[in-house]
Amino acid sequence: MSSVSSNELHNAMRAIGRSYQLMLNAFRMGDWDSFSDAFAVNCLVLPPDGIPIRGKDDVALMWKRLKDTGDIARIEIKSDEFVGGKELIVERGVYKLVDSQNKLAEQRRFMNVWRDVNGVQVLCTQMYQSTTRKA
Repeated sequence: MSSVSSNELHNAMRAIGRSYQLMLNAFRMGDWDSFSDAFAVNCLVLPPDGIPIRGKDDVALMWKRLKDTGDIARIEIKSDEFVGGKELIVERGVYKLVDSQNKLAEQRRFMNVWRDVNGVQVLCTQMYQSTTRKA
C-alpha cells in the first residue's frame, strides 16, 4: 500500500461509518437488497465455523438466515483499529449479535477489508473468529 495521510485515512473511516449505518439499519429492517449494498459484488466472507461464501447476494442470504433462525435483533460493532488509506482499509474489531430480549447471543473478533468503489467503501473480505466468546 502506498503512504497515505491521516486525513485520507480519517475520510475513509468516516465513509466506512456511513456504510455501517446503512448496513446495520437494513439488517434491523430486513432489507436485504440494501444490506447487500455494503458488500463488493465479488466479496468473500469466511464465516465462523463455516464454509467460505462468495458474492454479495449469498452473503446477504447468510445474514438473513442468521436473523431468521437465531432471533437476532441487531448487530453491534466496535472497531479497534483501521490501517490503510483511501483505496483499501483493513479493520479489526469485535462484533456482538443481540437477540430480541436485548441479550448477548454471540460475540466474536473480526477482520474486514474495505475497498473504495466510486467513492463508497464496500466490504470485499470479512473474516471471523471461530470460537465464540461470551461477554
